Amino acid sequence: MLDSKITAITPRFDVRDVTKAAEWYRDRLEFAVGNYFRPDGAEPLFVVVSRPPVAIQLMRRSVEAALKPRSVDMRLVGAYMYVKNIDRLFEHLKSFDDVTFIYGLEDYAYSRREFGVLDPDGHYLGFAEEARRQWRKRLQRAE
Repeated sequence: MLDSKITAITPRFDVRDVTKAAEWYRDRLEFAVGNYFRPDGAEPLFVVVSRPPVAIQLMRRSVEAALKPRSVDMRLVGAYMYVKNIDRLFEHLKSFDDVTFIYGLEDYAYSRREFGVLDPDGHYLGFAEEARRQWRKRLQRAE
C-alpha cells in the first residue's frame, strides 16, 4: 500500500496572455497573483494565482498550439470550486460586463447550489455550495 497522500490538485490552464488572465482572476475573484516566470525577461510564460486553498496555474499557450485548431471544447476544461456565501459571489460577478455565465445560480437535487462562468480564455469555472437545509427540504418535496 502506498504510504503517501495526495493533498491537493491544481489545474493548469492554457491562456493567450498570462498577465491579462492573472489580472482577471485577481480583479474578478480576488485571487492573489504569484511571481511571474519570465525567461530572459520576455513576456510572462507562467504564474500561479491563488485564493487558499485553491490555486490555478496559468501558462501561456505556445505559438504552435495557438495556430492549431482546438480539438477540445474549452468549456470542458476547468475547475469546480466549493465556496461559502455563493449568493454574494454570484452577485459580485454579475457586476462585471466581461464575465460570461454558462448557467445561473440554481439549486440542484444533488444538494448543491451552483453556477458556472467562463474565464477570458474559455475555461469553465464552476462554483458550488452545499445547499442549505431549507433548500434541500424544498427540493425533496418537489421530487
